[in-house]
Amino acid sequence: PLHIRVQQAERAKMKFTAAQLANWVLEHMEAPPSQAKADRFFELFNLAVLRVNALSTAAAPPALFASLQDWFGEYRTVLSRRVTPQQVSVTLRVFLEPQRHLRQGMEHITFTIDWMTITGCDEPLSGSLLRQMGMEGRRPKRMLLVVMSRAECNQITQVWAQLDRDGLGAKRAAELEDVLVTD
Repeated sequence: PLHIRVQQAERAKMKFTAAQLANWVLEHMEAPPSQAKADRFFELFNLAVLRVNALSTAAAPPALFASLQDWFGEYRTVLSRRVTPQQVSVTLRVFLEPQRHLRQGMEHITFTIDWMTITGCDEPLSGSLLRQMGMEGRRPKRMLLVVMSRAECNQITQVWAQLDRDGLGAKRAAELEDVLVTD
């Protein structure tokens, strides 16, 4: 239909950053359950190339989900209810993008690194990390995660996650210097 092609053309003209997309991921999780909510959520990701891995220094970091279908299924479960800001929140964010003179209006890749607090919620990234550690049935009341997202062509193409072992997300007055000296 014509109206769908017009919407797609308008969206193609826009340039979304990883930070904007990460904000929309959280907003969609907080919305009331609906088919439209799930559709809008999954449109934020480029499912053809999406990779969700553990954040590690390994040459080939381990995948957090056995398949895209597993990732899709776990997020579909979360999207079937409303997640409150107290259950999933970003406590600290670092946004990375090319310098202005390198961009010149061209498509560019952006990254965001979020320190998140997960409280009393079966959030899929935290659940997958617990599963990898052999602690699937023992979810703590509060988890601190570091989640890095890569955005390209207005969609999230890669996500890395790891436990916040340094507790930087819980630090009240964290600064960029604190981020640069952590593992």
